[in-house]
Amino acid sequence: MQFIVSDRQTLLDAAVIALGSVAGVFALAQRNDISITATLADGLPLIFELEDVVAPAVRSAYAVQHISPATDIPAPIIWSCSTRPEHAARLSPRSSTPITSALWLTKSTK
Repeated sequence: MQFIVSDRQTLLDAAVIALGSVAGVFALAQRNDISITATLADGLPLIFELEDVVAPAVRSAYAVQHISPATDIPAPIIWSCSTRPEHAARLSPRSSTPITSALWLTKSTK
């Protein structure tokens, strides 16, 4: 079977989506000959077998509800939350889409 990585997804995200648990990260890493901490490219295919699935119910729930976590944050950039209105027009750091929620991402000064 195959899972296609989306933007900002980590191997842990892929394990939860494809195998139903972060415990599946080791099987994904071994089958695809990559590190569990590897940065994955958007569109990268990851191979797994049905026997690698750890929690079929969780896997099914993610598929039915179209849940697709993407938790990768670039290491050199530290972001903090801000509720200051002047940040409302800023763009998200990795996209051209304006941030429209009540909290906006801003560079930390630390």
